[in-house]
Amino acid sequence: MIPPLHGFYFHDPRAEIENRLYLLERSVREIESRLELSEEINPKRRYSLKEGASLLGFSERTLKRRAETGQLHIMKDGKMSFMTGVEILRYARETE
Repeated sequence: MIPPLHGFYFHDPRAEIENRLYLLERSVREIESRLELSEEINPKRRYSLKEGASLLGFSERTLKRRAETGQLHIMKDGKMSFMTGVEILRYARETE
């Protein structure tokens, strides 16, 4: 696999096509990894925000921002914030 913008000369007409192919392959791998999540996530389990962010592939701060905009639902039990496995799976499927 060819990393983007490395080993190419800007006058090479193949460079842009090869970079686009690389980015497309990377996107496909990310989607495949999200599909594999459904096998690992227990829908009945509670996940900490750190665990949920890790499973979805972004930071805890990004998870909180998406919750603020209504894209994700975070629940609280006393002082502890958490996500359910169902919510993680729902978000992963909607963003495929």
